Amino acid sequence: MKGKGIIRLADALEKMEEGEPFDIVHFTANEKKQTGGERKVRRGVTMTSVGRKGKTNSAETQEDFPVDSESPAKSKKNPNHFANATRNIILGNGQTRTVHLFLITQFNDLKVII
Repeated sequence: MKGKGIIRLADALEKMEEGEPFDIVHFTANEKKQTGGERKVRRGVTMTSVGRKGKTNSAETQEDFPVDSESPAKSKKNPNHFANATRNIILGNGQTRTVHLFLITQFNDLKVII
């Protein structure tokens, strides 16, 4: 399962989904803008509540996909977290950031392995 100082990514995800604050170290990536590679240390973050098959467990849907006031027919694209291997985390200041799962290198000071 896990050795000293090491945690499997699947186990780390389970712990993240429990709703308790956690610390992670990850790298950024954005293929569309051809940017990334920055090492980010995030302390005391929580994961947005995402259940099975990518459906949210709370009223986040309205907030995560707001309708543009000028064009009510348009809404934000579904992030498809499971297909893209990403999850949203909420920073201590309330901002939301997307994290690529395979770019997480540490979880609560444990090295993450796949």
